[in-house]
Amino acid sequence: MHLDSFLSVINACRFCFMCRHIDTTACVSYKESDIPRGRALILDRVRMNGMAEFERHPDFAATLYDCALSAACRYHCVSNYDEAGLVLAARRDLVEAKMVPADVAALAGKLQQGAMPGPISPDCPAPTTVANADIAYLIDGYTAAYQPEVAVAFLKIAAAAGLKVQVVRPEGCIGKALLTLGYQAAAKEAAAAFAQTVRESGIATWVTSSPAAYDALVRDYPELGVELGVKVEHTSTYLLGLKLPLAAANQTVYYLDSDFLRNYHDLTVPPRDLLAACGYTLRPFGTNPEESYGLGEGAVVFDLLRPGLTGKLRDRLVGLMDTPDDLLVTASPYTKYVLAKLGTPAVRVLSLEEAVAGQLAR
Repeated sequence: MHLDSFLSVINACRFCFMCRHIDTTACVSYKESDIPRGRALILDRVRMNGMAEFERHPDFAATLYDCALSAACRYHCVSNYDEAGLVLAARRDLVEAKMVPADVAALAGKLQQGAMPGPISPDCPAPTTVANADIAYLIDGYTAAYQPEVAVAFLKIAAAAGLKVQVVRPEGCIGKALLTLGYQAAAKEAAAAFAQTVRESGIATWVTSSPAAYDALVRDYPELGVELGVKVEHTSTYLLGLKLPLAAANQTVYYLDSDFLRNYHDLTVPPRDLLAACGYTLRPFGTNPEESYGLGEGAVVFDLLRPGLTGKLRDRLVGLMDTPDDLLVTASPYTKYVLAKLGTPAVRVLSLEEAVAGQLAR
């Protein structure tokens, strides 16, 4: 079992309560099984008794997919025990044993057939072929379907900086969502296909607004043995390195850390420096800065797999706002989609790209 590579995590987490207050799902489900200790106890039982435990207790597998994979607990763990990696290993075991829950298998099937999170918005910039492009801009599924304004804002900034940009909008999953669900073989196949597109482009620098896509290209692909041979940046670091004509914002915003940027790559400073460079005044969000406010971003397609939990995460975030008029900024198109398009009340939220584009000197 892939669990065998995480025995130290099981042994450490099964008796530890230190991060129970910041597990993303547990903060809204109030279930002990949804903290790292609960999941470790479940998987310790699987370790001792074998995969048959999932047949005897179907809720064990469901619990593993209830996990939002924010990795906030790992990030703030004094010993950095990889509780998120443990869950991903267990999901892979479930897939290989053909024991995944039916809803997970159905979603994975749709992803393998090329389904996007939703139909592509007519307002989303179309793919382009640009001779001698400075960069390729990768548009993820959530931007293409629900947040085309994120891509529009980035291209506006790029134009102001005098950049030649080739727009890339993949058809279907580039591997990240499938890998997160535990389908490693299918994920590697999708990654290899997209990597060929990247290499054939001849463009040395690739930029994306999606922290999930960034994590896939920078971390997942090398682990899968898929080579890209290009430089990959998230827009937060790329835009910070540009000399842009900016006006003073004179506005207060609350920046919501991305799960992937903060908890997987420790990129907390560049987004804040970028907003500060635009003249925004930043205030901390929530009552506990260790929590994830990505609304399931780490699980990539959490809104599709667990819409009920996603709604509860959104409701909790709204309840933590200082006032209903707070202006939130996020580096994640997924998080912006959940805040802007799912549920009520309406929330004022901008993508990082929109926040920057709005301050370009006229």
